[in-house]
Amino acid sequence: MKQHSIPKFLDSFLTRTLSGTVFSWREILHLTFPNVLDCLSVMFLSMLITALISSNGEESVAAVSLVTPLTWMITCIFNGISAGGTVVVAQSCGMKDPVRIRKAVGMTLWLTAAVGTVVCLPLLMFPRQVLTLLYPGAEAV
Repeated sequence: MKQHSIPKFLDSFLTRTLSGTVFSWREILHLTFPNVLDCLSVMFLSMLITALISSNGEESVAAVSLVTPLTWMITCIFNGISAGGTVVVAQSCGMKDPVRIRKAVGMTLWLTAAVGTVVCLPLLMFPRQVLTLLYPGAEAV
């Protein structure tokens, strides 16, 4: 892997503060980058939706603003499941145990489907009631 040159004082500082016995700061950066990219893409998508919906008027922007925290909460739940599943699958890969890998992947997929069903069914079946429960003073548009 090609390493880009950075100033020596910065490399020294990062090595002192972030490197440990298991990972160097460069490895931590490589592990962190996909998560940061994921968060930035979700934020960009949220801003894009708001920008596109803003042409419809204030009520539309208000509706999107009401639903955004709920969307973030659901996204966080699935990110947590994904992070946990990734750890178990990675450990299984490290053990080179294909049976455990299949079980870990299957369990993660089933957990995602089960949680998705439990979380999304009430939202699909009773959207007004859920929003009224979350925002008692809000009016339906």
